[in-house]
This record gives sequence, structure tokens and C-alpha cells, in this order.
Amino acid sequence: MKINQDTLQRFVFENTPVRGNLVNLTQTFQQALNQQQLPKGLRQALGELMAASALLSATLKMNGALVLQIQSKGLLKLLVVECTSDLEGAIKIRATAKWSGEISDEQNLFELIEHDIL
Repeated sequence: MKINQDTLQRFVFENTPVRGNLVNLTQTFQQALNQQQLPKGLRQALGELMAASALLSATLKMNGALVLQIQSKGLLKLLVVECTSDLEGAIKIRATAKWSGEISDEQNLFELIEHDIL
């Protein structure tokens, strides 16, 4: 049995209004990458959206599912991340991407989308 090495750590600076979360999704990200062969530029976009969904879910402290979805008429057709959390703070993430054409290693998320729907 593999132990999940992903972490989500809340932090607060005492006597200040500063608080936040740190997230490490290495294991979950690798599992998502193992499910489909993604170009390097798209892998980075997927990882960024996965991290954003985990941080947003932790900030909202919700029990349920949060879905972040990007649709485009550009090379990136669809990028979806579903982050499910429960009352104990456990988070599960699923992610998928659909694209058409060649995506170079140097392209970022904003270069991949055109006429986007968020």
C-alpha cells in the first residue's frame, strides 16, 4: 500500500490578518499524468489548475465538489479539474484535458486558449 505524500498545510501569522495554504500535489499530479500523454506545455497548465483547485477548496472549507473548467476554441479544447473535499479535510482530485494540434513545450495556458469560456 502506497502512502499518499501529497500535503495541504494551512498557516497563520499570529497577530496579523495573514493566512493561507501551501499545497504539494506531486503524487496526485503524477497519477493524472500517467492517465494520458500530455504535451509539456499542457502538463504545466494541468498542474497549475490542480493546485488552484486544491487551494480554493481549502480556502472555502467546503464539503463537496469544486469543478474548474476551461473551454476554448484554441489548441486547448477542454481542461477540467474536479476537487472533492470532506469535513475531515481530505481532498481528492481528478483532472483531464482535450486538445487538438501540436502544442509546443514552451506554450503556456494563455497561449493555448482562444475565445475562452471559464
